[in-house]
Amino acid sequence: GISLYDVMPGVDVIAVQGINTRTINYEKAIDIGEEERVTMLEAALQHGEKGKIYIMLGGNALGYELDPFIEDYREFDQAVKQQYPKAVIYIQSMLPVTEDAHLNYPLASNEKIDEYNLSIMQMAKELGVYYLDVAAAMVDAEGKLPTEASPSDGMHLTGAYYFKWFDYLRSHTAVPYT
Repeated sequence: GISLYDVMPGVDVIAVQGINTRTINYEKAIDIGEEERVTMLEAALQHGEKGKIYIMLGGNALGYELDPFIEDYREFDQAVKQQYPKAVIYIQSMLPVTEDAHLNYPLASNEKIDEYNLSIMQMAKELGVYYLDVAAAMVDAEGKLPTEASPSDGMHLTGAYYFKWFDYLRSHTAVPYT
């Protein structure tokens, strides 16, 4: 959606629909040429050095148990840190879902997302990278993603909410963990 809605012109976006913490470290999911595919980190190398890197994973892994989810996420983040030792790394919270999404996909509850976000925040602290609570900018008074943010499936954002996400990123400075 970031590329589709041209939310952040001039930035490199490396994303694949359906990627999750279980597959991100090894799945060759990015097309770079005729019948040639690479992993997310291999694709990132095509874009050179970066000063800032923003990572958000999780929505496609809500069916996984928390401990393996965090282990795989940590492995990816450590690989990013190794590949880009000079970059400032921001790990973003998972986004909430609408009430309808939870009814249609029982594993996708905001309570579970909150639990995962706490573990993601702790992982960021342990890795010494920034944590950004993007979910806080997306929830309604009941702690859910508003229906207008994702009327199609309750999980994937409309263009207006991609801009809301980007506004959050521009206006929030994370404090590094020491």
